[in-house]
Amino acid sequence: HALMDEVDLLIQEVLEAESAKRETFGALFLRYVGLDPHTADRNALERAARVVGEAPFAASELEVDDWLNLLMARVIEPQLGQDRPFFVYDYPVCLKALARLRDETQPVAERFELYYRGMELANGYHELTDLREQRARFEDDRKRREALGLAAVHEDGPFLDALEAGLPKSAGVALDFDRLVMIAASAT
Repeated sequence: HALMDEVDLLIQEVLEAESAKRETFGALFLRYVGLDPHTADRNALERAARVVGEAPFAASELEVDDWLNLLMARVIEPQLGQDRPFFVYDYPVCLKALARLRDETQPVAERFELYYRGMELANGYHELTDLREQRARFEDDRKRREALGLAAVHEDGPFLDALEAGLPKSAGVALDFDRLVMIAASAT
């Protein structure tokens, strides 16, 4: 949340925007899709996508994370940040990427995305610093890629070495500079 605060101040300054709104991924999904993204299964997500006309041709190949991303991109994202910047945070565990997980009644991935005027501007994480967890995620990704017939991706040795040496608690954000300039210049 401290990193969201910093990004919010930057956006306010650069774009002369209001302070950003904030809402959890789960609350948005409930409002716009009518499902809890933390507990919805693949079939429920596919049905929801079909109702809004967003089920792709190869629907049978999609997993829960694919359906969540599809519904987020096609149904929810267009609603966000039209009048002021908008942070979405606390993602479902299956959308964890490189984020730490926070154990609660319903575990969540400590990550956020910032939207403004129909575009995603930033993607941030409370960085995962646990070597064992990162190795397990790499292995899960390797198995999934193999099952899908995709090319193998080798573990990032230097990254894992850095985790083994000890990485302090940290957060990071990727801010899309091109999109920021586009909005600032009122370009399309």
